[in-house]
Formats: sequence, C-alpha cells, structure tokens
Amino acid sequence: MRRGRFPSATPSDGHGRIPPDLALATVLPPETAGAVEAQVEEWLSTGIPPVWVISPDTQRLHVHRQDGTVSTLRAADVLSGAEVIPGFQCRVAEIFAGLGESISGLQVPGHGTGRRRGAGATAGGED
Repeated sequence: MRRGRFPSATPSDGHGRIPPDLALATVLPPETAGAVEAQVEEWLSTGIPPVWVISPDTQRLHVHRQDGTVSTLRAADVLSGAEVIPGFQCRVAEIFAGLGESISGLQVPGHGTGRRRGAGATAGGED
C-alpha cells in the first residue's frame, strides 16, 4: 500500500478495508481460465487498480485494468508498474527466467479451499 492511502497516519493491525494497489495471480494447473477470470473480475470490482496475471505455460503476462482494458505482454516486452510502483520496469522474460520445469511439477497447497493461486491457461484461453 502506498503512503497516504490510509485514513490515519498509521495503518491499523489486521485486515484493512482499503483495496491493495496491485493484485497478482499466477496461472497454475489444474484450475481453469474461467476460474482466474472470475477472480480477476472480483478483484477489479473491489477497486484494485491493476491485476497482473502471470501464465508460466504460455510465457505471457496479462495486465487487467479498472477501465476494462487488458494488455498481453510476451517475453520480449517490458512490464511497467508506473501506475502503482513509480519507476518499476521489468522485462517479462526475467519473470519467467529459471522457472522451467519447477512450475510444471508444482503442487498447490490449499487448492480447492478458496485460496487463489491462479488458473490453468489453454491455447484457446488467450484474449
């Protein structure tokens, strides 16, 4: 959370009622593209400005914004977080560097308990 977003100078302990500046989801099997879309919609409806969805299987990163636009970034593209993290820039390839097989065999603890880790993408699930 950026400074100045809390009503008082000091954030309270526990759960806040102010949405975060950014939400991030990683697409992991066996969830579906529809499941991650539903989560993105829920997060956007709570007022989270951007939602970044990382898809290791397709090596793409999707930036969902409050105005309904979605940008799809590939390895050669640069992710800019200037809207929420001033000065932040990262080549998308750096996000996926070194993940390789470690993601494909990952077991997701708490899957099916409502804890969101992401959703599985399919070739037809692109926007």
